[in-house]
Amino acid sequence: MMLDVTAELIAEWLDELAGLTGSLGDLFNRPEPRVVFAQFVEGLFAELPKKNGWTLSERAGHATGDRMRWLLDGSVWDADQLRDEVRDYVVEHLGDADASLVIDDTQAQKKGTKSVGVAFQHCGLTGGVRNCQTMVMLTCATAAGHALIDRRLYLPEEWTSDRERCRAAGIPDETAFATKPGLAIAMLDRALAAQVPFTWVLADSGYGRDPQLRAWCHTRAVPYVRGVPVDLPLNVCDGLSALPEAVNTVWPQTVVRTCIVHLIRNSLRYSSRRDWAEVARDLKPVYTAVNEEQARVRLGEFAEKWGTKYPSIAGTWERAWSEFVPFLGLPDAIRQVVYTTNAIESLNARYRRAASACGHFPNEQAALKRLYLTTLALDPTGRGRQRWNNRWKSALNEFDLLFDGRLTAGRVQAEQPPTHSLRQPDEKHLNHDRPPQDPRL
Repeated sequence: MMLDVTAELIAEWLDELAGLTGSLGDLFNRPEPRVVFAQFVEGLFAELPKKNGWTLSERAGHATGDRMRWLLDGSVWDADQLRDEVRDYVVEHLGDADASLVIDDTQAQKKGTKSVGVAFQHCGLTGGVRNCQTMVMLTCATAAGHALIDRRLYLPEEWTSDRERCRAAGIPDETAFATKPGLAIAMLDRALAAQVPFTWVLADSGYGRDPQLRAWCHTRAVPYVRGVPVDLPLNVCDGLSALPEAVNTVWPQTVVRTCIVHLIRNSLRYSSRRDWAEVARDLKPVYTAVNEEQARVRLGEFAEKWGTKYPSIAGTWERAWSEFVPFLGLPDAIRQVVYTTNAIESLNARYRRAASACGHFPNEQAALKRLYLTTLALDPTGRGRQRWNNRWKSALNEFDLLFDGRLTAGRVQAEQPPTHSLRQPDEKHLNHDRPPQDPRL
């Protein structure tokens, strides 16, 4: 549908914009910044070759850029209050129960090092690493239109770890490092608290890899659509020192998660045997929590009860927290499969014993036969496999969704028939080095 833009329509828009900026006059305690604020907003809508303090000042008829600069850097007004006013205005005019909240970030390239949050980081504008600022944005999108309702500036760790640099830039000392998905979660919480009507949360694969954002949606029963990167593997380790660092060095985008059973076992080392059952029972609410926030509360309750008698147990969980948290973002079906590495460790131990008993193998096929027979010996009747099949199916569905169908793609490819002739070979032509086929595998 084409809109016929006339001079009368433009005049109506200008009147509505003037009414909107005029209604925000309560943000300022003096009339001068109110006037400059209205000129600043009008300049942002104007067709200027460049938009900065000088060009906006020139358009407004100012002799210098001091008044625009003072509005942004010197005058007293509440930017968060302005954010809330804009959000309420958007909800009033575009609000819809079927709206979607869209999470995305944008970058502003910079040349110096003084701009708050500037650092060499990924820049979506260029697709590479640039010296830039990154802002996480929350957009309300409906059938009637879309508009930004919240924003947060991302501060890289090189900023938050340098308090002197933060103070020089006017960043409060209590400001701690937060990931971009963490900033997005804070904005979603704020939208919920303000009762912004919406049904869906949308995000690209940059946020799709974060388990906490997914846990947030699950906890609040919010439908979501998130891109999932195809290079997002999951690694479960048993607490070996330096293993997460080694994995992330080779596969930087791997989600490393610690083994819950090993974490509990390490905790029980610090307690008396007579308290094992009670300690394990009190730790269960920590690893069955629906999100990190709830897990923190449960760990605090555990420390309050056992901290005097066994102070090292809570410390064990704190030290493993970064590898424990990804577990909380997994669906329950996957949690039941990956909460421990005991099963794979037991299988590897049986493989090692079987290989050691033979001493040596004449060729690779002989070794594979030995491992194949060892695997069959674990479940000679096949009943165990059927029982595990029932547990695995629900987890398989969740894995397939989480990893963007890669498990299904690999399984379909493996099940495709060979491309060579399907003629049945004679018995004398059979390759007897191949392990026997079992209908249960």
